[in-house]
Amino acid sequence: MAGDKGLSIGRAGLLGLGVGAPLVVGTQLWPKVESHPLLAVGLVFAYEVALAVLAFVSSVSKELENRLAKRVADGTERLLSGRLTRYERRYRRCLVARHSAGGSTV
Repeated sequence: MAGDKGLSIGRAGLLGLGVGAPLVVGTQLWPKVESHPLLAVGLVFAYEVALAVLAFVSSVSKELENRLAKRVADGTERLLSGRLTRYERRYRRCLVARHSAGGSTV
């Protein structure tokens, strides 16, 4: 459930950036917007495209982070479980005894 809350907060922030920021800047620079309406529309469009690209990159990086975290967790679990089991310790001792008893080196 916490992930859903974080997602809605992220969307609200993105909505604020997508609508709020151009609105604030447009009201502050209204004389320039009036004198150059096409330029203002172009800049808003470019800003929205940049936000969309940023949202996409953020989504991809979160997905990659989740996949990488799972791989690291799985590898760590395998490493620790293999190191901590008695079977592996016995098996290693048996291999050492078997290969060192003959006195031959490879």
